[in-house]
Amino acid sequence: MHLPMKLSTLILLCLALMMPQTLCAQSTEKKIVAYVTSWSSVTPDPFVMTHINYAFGGVGSDGASVYADGTSRMQQLVRLKSRNPKLKVLLSIGGWGRGNFSPMAKDETKRKAFAQACRAFCDRYNLDGIDIDWEFPGNNSSGETSPSNEKQNYTLLMRDLREALGSDLLLTMASSADPGYYDFKNCIQYLDFVNVMTYDMSGPPNHHSALYRGGKVGNGWLVQSESIQNHLKAGIPASKLVMGLAFYGNSGSGSQISLQEIKNGIASGRWTDNWDDVAKVPYVTDSSGKFAYGYDDERSLTVKCQYLVKQKLAGAMYWEYANDDNKGTERKTVYECLLGGTYDGLTFGDVPLNYMGANAYSAVLDMEQGRVYYASGAEPMNADTWFYDQDFFSRQPDGGYLFLAVSGKYSITADFLSNCFRIIPLDEEGQPLIYNPAEGTGCVWVIGANSSIGKPRYVDGNDTSWDEANAFPMAPIGRNRYRLTLEVGKQLNPNMVNFKLFHQNSFTGGEFTMTSRYRITINSRIFTISNTTTEKGNIKLKSTAKITEGQIYVFTLDTSGITKSILTVEDYETGLIQSFEIPSLPNSFYNLQGIRVTNPQSGNIYLVPSESGGWRKVVK
Repeated sequence: MHLPMKLSTLILLCLALMMPQTLCAQSTEKKIVAYVTSWSSVTPDPFVMTHINYAFGGVGSDGASVYADGTSRMQQLVRLKSRNPKLKVLLSIGGWGRGNFSPMAKDETKRKAFAQACRAFCDRYNLDGIDIDWEFPGNNSSGETSPSNEKQNYTLLMRDLREALGSDLLLTMASSADPGYYDFKNCIQYLDFVNVMTYDMSGPPNHHSALYRGGKVGNGWLVQSESIQNHLKAGIPASKLVMGLAFYGNSGSGSQISLQEIKNGIASGRWTDNWDDVAKVPYVTDSSGKFAYGYDDERSLTVKCQYLVKQKLAGAMYWEYANDDNKGTERKTVYECLLGGTYDGLTFGDVPLNYMGANAYSAVLDMEQGRVYYASGAEPMNADTWFYDQDFFSRQPDGGYLFLAVSGKYSITADFLSNCFRIIPLDEEGQPLIYNPAEGTGCVWVIGANSSIGKPRYVDGNDTSWDEANAFPMAPIGRNRYRLTLEVGKQLNPNMVNFKLFHQNSFTGGEFTMTSRYRITINSRIFTISNTTTEKGNIKLKSTAKITEGQIYVFTLDTSGITKSILTVEDYETGLIQSFEIPSLPNSFYNLQGIRVTNPQSGNIYLVPSESGGWRKVVK
């Protein structure tokens, strides 16, 4: 919620904010929307955000005009555009408890007059658009009775505002963490983007802005990841969705304090700092161990930025700029995570890696099986702590990366937030490659419960939801053959195994089950494939099986049968056969990275195709 008040009380109740983005702009650069208030006096650094939402304006008492609190303060912010011409400044109309929306929105004449007044206001003060912060249609929280058709009226308001603002000015909105107040499927066409107020979703003894559910401390009616997924399902494309971040500590009793006040309390010994590694947020407790404030800092904001980048969201917004600490820790963290590239001149295989935002760099390469590629320009890419997918690469003694998958077009991304290479097979149009069921070729994708499986690692916690953004490919290692290597405790949760193989990197389309046309069977003493009504095709542990941290399992999918694929699972540690007569065909030998060996050496360990279509280990 956003509420205009006196400075002290105000910083407490301005809970929900929104951040704007341009509807017509096609740039893939992330947006960073900062709420700056009329009652604060700090002059923002115009280079750490892309948009400023000035809080607040309101609907005039006549229902047909618009005004702003403190126009001189607003003009001060507009003048920042002379220092950073890329900066956009919008007027945010509304805030918690502000009324006059309902009577205006239901009256066509007043609604259109208000829209025209917004256009004139922007022209007069050199603003870049309007942000609507109506909290909330149909909720009566603004103190006025909302009609039963308020969602429809809200959509009509967005339509009239878009018509009045044209294509040269921005129109954004603030959404509750619960998208149920709006008809997004009909109104999203008029909006440049939607700022979701993913904070104040509870209070002590619960986190108010946890990223994931669970952990040491309770959560409220929603957590950020659930709210974002609900908004995506409500009809907002990820490219128009902006996730809200809290620049304040929340006590749950209407009291908000700045990050600097939190740090001062920790330094003085008044509070003890704590970190919830499941919810991914910090909190402080008093001398008795009682929860005092939930808050965000560089630790939680980094994780949240990683999440929104992975979800391919439009960006982040935060409430509010003045609640940062004296060093600007929060605003600098968000900027560095979403816009602040750290490296210049990165290459992979002599191809430049282009900056993609969020300290990630990417390129598309025509890669060759058996070729060694070198990464240059940043030491972390060659460090032992850097993650690379061993199904696609084998690290060489000289630091190069031997490519193991079949030759073809791939995107390679160096992600310096997660310290990993991400690789995706592409089709000729540059889109993620999908599985061709008629031939058993292409790419097979893995999606599972967030806390079950993932690369470079699964999400810590108890998040059982399945997220398309977490899809990753099996490595195509030969025609009709795909491989997936999982280390327990890193890519696979020993306590929660639940994932599935798909024809594409989404739920919509084909999938491998035991009863479908393209059915799948499994050879494993540890894993099984479920065939229940609700979990057809889910790969899980057998009821009596247990896996422990550090174990490595290799899943090999053979699709040469096309309508009956076979998934074989080998345990790298216990699947070794100590005696085996070497076949007469040396080409049947592979090293542990899946590369064919034409001259196997005595005493070495190799992989050979088994009769079931999987792999088994042998010692020459």
